[in-house]
Amino acid sequence: MMWLPILMVLTYFAGMAYVVYSHPLPKIDLDEVTVAGRSFGWLFMTMTIVGTWYGGVMYVGFTQMAIDNGVVASYVAFYTLGGLFFLYLIGGRYWKVGKRYNVRTQGQFFELRYRSRPLRVFVALCTVIIEFPWIVAELLATGYVIYALTRGVVPVTAGVILVGAFFIAYVTFAGARAVIIADFYQGWMWIFGGVLLVICGVYYYFGGFLPMFATILEKRPESLALPGLGWDPLPGPLFWVSLIISGSVGAYCWPSLFARIMAASSSRELKKTSLVTPFIVVVYGLLIIWLAVGFGTFPEEVLGDDHQYSFLKIISAMGPAAIAIISVLILNGALSMCDSMVSSWGSVVVNDVFSLALPSWDSRRLGRLVLIMNFIVGCLGVIVATLPLPTIIELVMVMYQGIIQIFPLLILGIFWKRGTAVAAWGGLLSGLAVTGYYSFTAPFYIPQFAGLQAGLLGLIVNFAVYLILALAFPAPKDIDEVFATMTMKDADILSEPGLEVQNA
Repeated sequence: MMWLPILMVLTYFAGMAYVVYSHPLPKIDLDEVTVAGRSFGWLFMTMTIVGTWYGGVMYVGFTQMAIDNGVVASYVAFYTLGGLFFLYLIGGRYWKVGKRYNVRTQGQFFELRYRSRPLRVFVALCTVIIEFPWIVAELLATGYVIYALTRGVVPVTAGVILVGAFFIAYVTFAGARAVIIADFYQGWMWIFGGVLLVICGVYYYFGGFLPMFATILEKRPESLALPGLGWDPLPGPLFWVSLIISGSVGAYCWPSLFARIMAASSSRELKKTSLVTPFIVVVYGLLIIWLAVGFGTFPEEVLGDDHQYSFLKIISAMGPAAIAIISVLILNGALSMCDSMVSSWGSVVVNDVFSLALPSWDSRRLGRLVLIMNFIVGCLGVIVATLPLPTIIELVMVMYQGIIQIFPLLILGIFWKRGTAVAAWGGLLSGLAVTGYYSFTAPFYIPQFAGLQAGLLGLIVNFAVYLILALAFPAPKDIDEVFATMTMKDADILSEPGLEVQNA
């Protein structure tokens, strides 16, 4: 009875194609293709965050972690809560600067704040390189879904190529606008289809939430303890804390989320989003992790050899309707992540690299170049995803260690005027150096530091070096107006023509 899941997946793709291609770009220019004209309200922003916060990896890599290591995997929900708190705290400030100075990317913000164009280019290239493994992880998840749906008729590699071709087509068609409209559609599917599926899974296999936790306590009580199971040696007490902190601060270092902030129509709309989203995303994340911890009590012959796909396998055993829903949800999450990342990468490369090398190009020509770059980087992601790679959760955990080194530049850059380009460079490079060393010698955690992760140790060094250098060198004298912008009212910013930075 595989016709039902296949039909439902095809219907999902048809719906995606309709909502995206029925909303073409009103015009092609750099502002429209990178930040969708800064035109979306809180409901669209909420759904795009819901649709992109948990990708297809949520049902693959993170459920594997829950099955193998227990409730330690619930860090994904708690870092989400921390990340959305930061959205409330700093999102509005970024948006105001972005709107008034026509800032579209992190790198461009750094040039405005620290008066350093080399820093703009370096951050742009670093964030794209560090974030790149995530698209590989998402595409691998989609490839396996297509393989399972067709019972091996379509190989994993072919599935990766088919899904990749689909999202590359629409991000090339309409850039950031296509991404937000697609994510709006995808977010509703997460809320209704995802919650329904998880609750059905709990009652189908355990008879309810209380019986599920009773089963876990009886068969595998150690899975409810922190810092978790499955590591040798066992991580120290700082491991789980590191995961949460890294996730919370790392969320604001991804180019894709920065682009979402800039696409809002006002800082007020962003605040509405940050108040609504936690109730949806955090609860849903916990439901998935709890069910996966319950599945960890099942025997190995049920879980299978590769626990990355155990959740999909067990849910699929509930019947054709369950297969259809879980397949659509994984594809839905993966596409929402992939389109956001590829669209933001194309924007970053063109806005922070090519626009500086091609100062005579107008906004329209650069906008077209963004769409071309979306196509190129999307194809590159598909190619890499077809190569032999480590497990999905390894890719995700390791790359987070590098991306969070951007955070001191962001948070101190908007709350402390003394931050200088020297401080930014010193903190970033020292943090990356420490993270890089320990990521190779201790990929998941550092035993001699009580389970602290490499990225968090690098972040501590990063902050320390930034603060020391900021105090050692004279404070910048020409950024008062930038800081004044962060506290302006939206109406005042929207009523003035704007103060564009050079090559903006």
